[in-house]
Amino acid sequence: MKKIRRITSRACIVLCFVLAACSGGGGDGGGGGNPTPPAPTPPAPAIGVQVNQITTDCTAVPGATEVTAFVSVIDQNGYPVTAMTKDNFLLTEDGINIAPDKITASFIQEMPIPVSVSIVMDYSKSIVDNPTVLKGMEASVIDFVNTLGDDDEAEIIKFSLENQVVQPWTSDKQLLTDAITAAWPPAGGNTSVYDAVYTAVTEITPAANRKAVVILTDGRDHPGSVVSLDDVITYAVGGDVPVFVISLGDEPRIAELQRLAAETGGIFYKASTLDDLDTVYAQIATIIQLNQYVITYDTAAGANAPVTLTVKGTLNGLEDADTKQFVRCP
Repeated sequence: MKKIRRITSRACIVLCFVLAACSGGGGDGGGGGNPTPPAPTPPAPAIGVQVNQITTDCTAVPGATEVTAFVSVIDQNGYPVTAMTKDNFLLTEDGINIAPDKITASFIQEMPIPVSVSIVMDYSKSIVDNPTVLKGMEASVIDFVNTLGDDDEAEIIKFSLENQVVQPWTSDKQLLTDAITAAWPPAGGNTSVYDAVYTAVTEITPAANRKAVVILTDGRDHPGSVVSLDDVITYAVGGDVPVFVISLGDEPRIAELQRLAAETGGIFYKASTLDDLDTVYAQIATIIQLNQYVITYDTAAGANAPVTLTVKGTLNGLEDADTKQFVRCP
C-alpha cells in the first residue's frame, strides 16, 4: 500500500488524461466507452415491377390474340405489394399505349397454375470449405422445397466448375431433400455460374407449367464457363424463363448477377448472412407460387410478330416499369 501512495503527481496527471480519453468526453449517457453508432438508415420507399413470364395459348387456340403476363411487384424490402388494381398499371406494345378497357388485372394470392422450379446450388470451393455455410444453404433450400404445392415440380442442379442434375423433375419432396443433402463428388471447384444456368434453362424450357430458375451462388462467374452472360440471357429470354438470383455473402462484384436476373424477368436478392438466406427463399416462394398480378389483354400485333411489352406500375407516387418480349401466335 505504501508504494501505491508514492505515485508521483506526474503519473497521476497521465493516468487522469488516459481515463478522460477512454471516457470519450462523457458522450450521451456519461457511461464511458465508445458512443453508440447511429442506427442504419432504412431504405427509401420504392416499388419494383418485374414481368416474370408472358404466355400466349397458341396450341389450344391457333391465332389467339390474348396475352397473359405474370407480373411481380415488390417493395424496397423485397416483399410483395398487394394493393394494386388495373388502374395502377399502364401497358404499351412497341411504344403504343393499350387502352385501359382492354386490360384485366388481378392479384392472385394462390396461383392456379402449377410451377416448375429448377433449383441451382453452388458447391464451389468457397462454400464446401465452410461446413456452416454448406449446411445452412442446404437447410434453406429444403425449407424452400417444402413450400411447393402438390402439383408443383422441381429439379436439383449442383455446380462448381461443372454442373449436374442430381435430381430430375419430381413432385416428391423427400427425393428432392435427399438429393440436396447427398454428397456431390465434383464439389470444390471454381464457380461456373453461367454454364449452370444454361443447363437449368435447357431442362425447364419444355415444361408446360409456369417456370422459374432459382440459383444461389456466393460469387460471380469465375473463369470456366463455356457460355457467356449474354449467351445465357438470350437463351433464357428465348425460353421465357425468369432467373431468380441469390448472392450469398459479401461478393462486391454483383453487377453481372443483377443483370442476369433483371433481363430474364427474375429478381436479384442479396443475402449477406445465412439468416438472410432463409428470408430470401421465403420471399421468392411467395412470388413464384402465391403473390403475382395476372394481367391479360388482346394484342394488336400481327401473326408471328415479335412484340415488346412494357408494364408500368404506379402506387402512391412511386413507379417502376419492366419490359419483356414475346412472339404473337401464328
